Amino acid sequence: MVSSRPPTWRRIQNIPAHFTEARLKSCFHSDDKKCIQIKSLVPDVSNYDGDGTLTATMLFSPQELREPREPRAEEYDDFDMDKDFIGFTPLNNPGKDVCADIIAVTGL
Repeated sequence: MVSSRPPTWRRIQNIPAHFTEARLKSCFHSDDKKCIQIKSLVPDVSNYDGDGTLTATMLFSPQELREPREPRAEEYDDFDMDKDFIGFTPLNNPGKDVCADIIAVTGL
């Protein structure tokens, strides 16, 4: 029986505005693509007009039991990828008629 490591979450910032989830996933090493699930891809918090960059959350589930490793970006390497989630991380892109913002604060 082959066991795998528990999945880890990553935040990816500075994604070009024209990227889709499929385009983002295509930027990673071929061995890593099958271990990657893009969970959100939304405008960055400073992207008010929609022409700036995007932020994504990604679940990375490598199957091998070797040392923990990072997903390997190949085609486009200007991403900022982290697992600490320090700062604001948008998770969805609501419509125009939003009457409330919800902010979660962890680690208190």
